[in-house]
Amino acid sequence: MIRMEIEFDEEKVKRENKYDIDKMWAKVDEFMLVKYKLKKTAPGVYSDYPGYDGYGKFFVFTAHFEKRDWFMNSLKRWDWVEYDEDEPNDEYREDWKTGIESRIHKRRAGA
Repeated sequence: MIRMEIEFDEEKVKRENKYDIDKMWAKVDEFMLVKYKLKKTAPGVYSDYPGYDGYGKFFVFTAHFEKRDWFMNSLKRWDWVEYDEDEPNDEYREDWKTGIESRIHKRRAGA
């Protein structure tokens, strides 16, 4: 099973007053819950479920949202987590935000 954990830097978003945090979450929820039919297990936490392959959905979400400045510039944390429901302490966690930012930086630098 997999889940994606997203946390915006809400203090920064409010301080900069460039984006509306409620509209940001609504856009994320629209993709995750309505378009991709994933489940929300906590604020900012989206998961697939047994018998449902969420990998492709999360990759499409990533491809779409990594190009959105309002999303990338407002992130505090964005993690990819693979886990087994039967073994909750056995999980693989990757800092998705840092990996995406590194790839974007390389792309812009022409690497």
